[in-house]
Amino acid sequence: QALRRGEVDCAYVLYDGEAADGLVVERLRRMELAVAVPRRFADREWPVSREALLSLPWIGTPPDCGLRPAAERLFQSAGREPPHSLMAETEAAVRGMVASGLGAAVLRKDQAQAAVDAGELRIWPHWQDETWLCWLQQEQAEDHALQALRELVHEVWQD
Repeated sequence: QALRRGEVDCAYVLYDGEAADGLVVERLRRMELAVAVPRRFADREWPVSREALLSLPWIGTPPDCGLRPAAERLFQSAGREPPHSLMAETEAAVRGMVASGLGAAVLRKDQAQAAVDAGELRIWPHWQDETWLCWLQQEQAEDHALQALRELVHEVWQD
């Protein structure tokens, strides 16, 4: 949203789409997603079914978050709407809320695995999805500094 309002010149974000009105979208890298489950639920009674998993408390993300479409697909595959009771603005906040036991959530698989390795949470193994790490910028924005930054981001992130 800050990019659309002109508050920033560019961004690299998780984004599901291939295009966005008024923005250049360049897919840099495919990102695997996983469901992160708080240890308190996993240790007490592991959700063996999708229904049991979806019955847990859930941490949502804002509509413009790249994790949200995957969570919506997961719930829609069971004919349900995702709950919107708990919300986190950043992936780090989502991870922290799951680790503190507040609810399950969709995370990047690499982040979820790092949290598993740290003993913070568990990954539910019966679901996976993906999104994209993307470079976004205004269509008309192109100066030398922005071009240099874009090239650097491509060098670091593109497969």
